[in-house]
Amino acid sequence: MLLLLLILPTLLWAQADRKSAAVRKQLDRGSPYPAIRKCDQLLKERPRDALLLCYRAEARNMIGDFKNAAFDASMAYRSDPDVPGLMLVWGMALKGGGHLDSARVLLEQAEAGSERDTQLAMLHSLLGNCDRALELFDALLEKEERSLLLRERAVCRIQKGDTVGGWSDLDRCIELDPRDPAAWNSRGLLRFAAQGSHQTALEDYRQALKLNPNYSFAINNRGASRMALGDLNKARQDFALAGRKNPNNPYVDFNKGLLAIKEGSEDAACVHFREAMRKGGVPQSADRFQQLWEAHCSSRSAPEKELGVPPVRPGEKEQNKTRRTNAPGGSNAP
Repeated sequence: MLLLLLILPTLLWAQADRKSAAVRKQLDRGSPYPAIRKCDQLLKERPRDALLLCYRAEARNMIGDFKNAAFDASMAYRSDPDVPGLMLVWGMALKGGGHLDSARVLLEQAEAGSERDTQLAMLHSLLGNCDRALELFDALLEKEERSLLLRERAVCRIQKGDTVGGWSDLDRCIELDPRDPAAWNSRGLLRFAAQGSHQTALEDYRQALKLNPNYSFAINNRGASRMALGDLNKARQDFALAGRKNPNNPYVDFNKGLLAIKEGSEDAACVHFREAMRKGGVPQSADRFQQLWEAHCSSRSAPEKELGVPPVRPGEKEQNKTRRTNAPGGSNAP
């Protein structure tokens, strides 16, 4: 009996490790929803398991649920601040939620590697530090030519005035992986829509949606181009569909606000803008958002972000930095 009591905890721990490993395999296969369901089940038995909380945060990052991902990561930190990969996952969640300076603090503490450098490069791009971002992108691309890196480098190249280089990167993305819907979506947004060539942009969004009919970012961008072309009914349908596909994307609410302004409803626009901020804000269109808020919603209380996560460090405050706003894009290509 004594031997059994000694062996039983070891057996249970081994079983728990196998279940955690199963979640890891689901994440590595790119299957976030099964991973979340499995984590939900296991966390009922082990609610403070830092590794499972970190895995669920990673899965939530994959589906754009950054607010809950950040909350899971913060809970994992309270249980075990040394759980592998936590700083990277938490930093990505805060970056996705628009808490950019705090995200930078965490990512700089993450384990060194290509994924950490990729996330830092993307973050510097969002913060408007394109010189630093380009250094990181160039170094990463020397080691491996990846579509994601090219898409992100294109944003900064365009921001710095190198439109030819940026467009070349976007074309190369499609050459590398013509079956990647994000490549088509990004080129439609960053090259054609940015120039006002919305009919051509619609062709790229059509290709993206042919490859992935549920791609909410392409649906949202298609709606923005349709709105620019004056087809407000189809734009409205696209924004509604994009919102159903991804309820956590604040850029859908931002576009709904723009549509409401076009239709002469400032009250509705401000409701949509506030909802966008509740979901983490629109850092890639921050200046435009502020201008619209002041022009149409100035009599209302100022919108505030509601990230629902504790500060990264006691007393740490967000710094006032220049965010990239005139070259929309990023990994989500909203």
